[in-house]
Amino acid sequence: MLYVQIKICAILISFLFVASLVAPSLSVALNVDLVEDTWTDVEALPVADGYTAVVVNEKIYAVSGSNNYTRNYLYEYDPTENTWIEKKPVPTPRTSFALVACQNKIYVIGGSLGYYGNYSGVNEVYDPQTDMWETRKQMPTGRGEMNAESVGGKIYVIAGRTGGQSTTVNVTEVYDPQTDSWDSCSSIPYSVVYYASAVLDNKIYVIGGQAEYQDPPNGGFNQIYDPETDTWSQGARIPNPVWSGPKATTTNGADAPRRIYVIGGCTGFVNYTNSNYAYDPTTNSWTQHTSMQIARGSHALVTVNDFIYAIGGIIGWFEVTDSVERYTPIGYGTIPPVVELISPETTTYTTNEIPLEFTINKPVPWMGYSLDGKTNVTVTTNSTLEQLPKGNHNLTIYAKDANGNTGASITTYFDVTFDDFSEFSMVLVLIAIAVIIVGATFVIYYKKFRKHI
Repeated sequence: MLYVQIKICAILISFLFVASLVAPSLSVALNVDLVEDTWTDVEALPVADGYTAVVVNEKIYAVSGSNNYTRNYLYEYDPTENTWIEKKPVPTPRTSFALVACQNKIYVIGGSLGYYGNYSGVNEVYDPQTDMWETRKQMPTGRGEMNAESVGGKIYVIAGRTGGQSTTVNVTEVYDPQTDSWDSCSSIPYSVVYYASAVLDNKIYVIGGQAEYQDPPNGGFNQIYDPETDTWSQGARIPNPVWSGPKATTTNGADAPRRIYVIGGCTGFVNYTNSNYAYDPTTNSWTQHTSMQIARGSHALVTVNDFIYAIGGIIGWFEVTDSVERYTPIGYGTIPPVVELISPETTTYTTNEIPLEFTINKPVPWMGYSLDGKTNVTVTTNSTLEQLPKGNHNLTIYAKDANGNTGASITTYFDVTFDDFSEFSMVLVLIAIAVIIVGATFVIYYKKFRKHI
């Protein structure tokens, strides 16, 4: 009897051990059958609060304190492991600050210190590799209730409030991390605070927010800044604009269509929404999609691999949440890989060995090429086309992603020619050298043979 109990215990222990090994793979497997335009819960935050977040190397870094200046916890979320890890907190506690990732580092800029309206230009940077913070040059115009975005290795801080009511500014300031210096850019047409912002195609979109000098103040403006030309333009306004605090993020077109999503926000006194709108810059139009499961404001909104994450936030009077929801956008998993063929080029080659070089915009399980319309040849990386015959050729690169979508490069046409006589001459030279060596050897041996006669 004792033996049987021990045996059963051993089996249970073995089962639990195997289950512990399999569990991570099972959690990943849950992502296989994805349904577009749906929300699902993932691992909750360690601490409920309002949050702001950015993405560095496919990991989410969320900073608390958008609702509480006494604490600025920093947490790292790994979507593949569905886990949160606490990191070193922001050195200067504050609220209503701007958070931005630039060149794999995270900047916390401005915000309110200690009490509402005590705005600062404090600029602190975090390095995820070292888990260390350092102080950089302060922003010239101390302010809060604004956002920052990164384009071309520089950080743009737009609008915001320098004090209490009626202190909204139209300032646009740019920070260069390389020189640790600030400069001024063109002012935003409509001064706003607590707006949503995102970057798509190297342009900054400032959407919604409170414009206290306009009537109504929540006009739902869609203000577009082009850093290359330092100019502003206007896009289609967002439908049903919230009072304040909507958040925005983008899908980059690798696995879901390129869009700007504006989700959540405050619709009035302690009233929050779970609304979900997407903006298409190519058509300058908005569409409404499935709402979040929990209405919230002062939350974080980021994208990893075209999945959207809504993180924390305020959900009521003195009530915050630790909820994290993941959204699978419309059209997810239907976008084929983008393949660009670099070499061969459309030209004439005087060699029969040509580099095969190409790029693909996302990881794929299979890629290959077709030469002259023949059967595809599988490749795993850039390589070399060898022993190409003389004449006209064409080549196309193909790539198939994990969802079965196939992308193809533009077909390139090229010619191969080389001097056959040169190769034949080389053969003749080698034969001639061999004949000379054999002849010389024969002569030497013949002379020696004659001397012995």
